Amino acid sequence: MNHIECKAYKKEEYKEGKWSGGTTTELAIYPKNSVYSDRNFIWRLSSATVELEESDFTPLPDYDRILIVLRGEAVLSHKEVRVIRLAAYEQDRFSGSYQTRSFGQITDFNLMVRKGNQGFAEVMTVTGAGTAIPVESWKEYHKMSQSFFCAEGFCTIYFNKRICQLNAGELLVINCDSGDITKLRIMGKGKIIRTHMYYNE
Repeated sequence: MNHIECKAYKKEEYKEGKWSGGTTTELAIYPKNSVYSDRNFIWRLSSATVELEESDFTPLPDYDRILIVLRGEAVLSHKEVRVIRLAAYEQDRFSGSYQTRSFGQITDFNLMVRKGNQGFAEVMTVTGAGTAIPVESWKEYHKMSQSFFCAEGFCTIYFNKRICQLNAGELLVINCDSGDITKLRIMGKGKIIRTHMYYNE
């Protein structure tokens, strides 16, 4: 069954809040009636501003995380696991169960995915002519979400005879059954963060 839901989010639609190290902005959450504090979501996209030179991440033992630095540089220390330095548009994938401390003032992009499901993120540099993007499907997961966050510049995304235009700070989320979308096309100029999540409900 081909059932595709898509939504383009403007900056004014995001939910802003505070955390111990600064401010956080919820970009999108699934299912859409989930509440972050209840930990009842399958996946969540957010952006946070780390205002302290040192801060401890909120424990999320039921989730895996991907963090991408948007501005600044950071060192993430996962206690008794590893330490990694990140510059702008570099990412780290880690378990939300880690005791993680961040060093450095940054703005970041976050993907959180409930354990047992799959989530991936990549930074795309879009330059002019359109780029075809293959879309994978996983047999063990019935549902799939794709998102495109325009971190810099602008872009136009084409899929299944639909068109969506994004400016800096805007987000497109596509939810569908696995296999309903096999490819997309993107054109424009700037930095785009693509995430793709695979899950069962």
